[in-house]
Amino acid sequence: MTADAVGTWRYLRLERWRQDGYADYVAKGGAFDFAGRLRGFREGDPELDPQRSGLYLRYHLLVAYLLDQRGISVSDLLAGSYSAGQIEADLLAGSGVAP
Repeated sequence: MTADAVGTWRYLRLERWRQDGYADYVAKGGAFDFAGRLRGFREGDPELDPQRSGLYLRYHLLVAYLLDQRGISVSDLLAGSYSAGQIEADLLAGSGVAP
């Protein structure tokens, strides 16, 4: 679905966090506890640790932050210049996260 929207070549060049995070975001259809996952991320929950296969949850958190908290469009998510490291820093600092 994402490859159809942005084209195969562009899709293959997307960072893994955008590919997997958006796919997980769509698959869960809103059934995602953003506040709980954010708390876990800040507390070092192993489920969100990339070294322990917590990539989907971690990437979903990044995508949900951009789409739901910052209000960017899916097009911007897929085409914009967002850094996973910067998003994680923003989440840890509490920047722009709705209570």
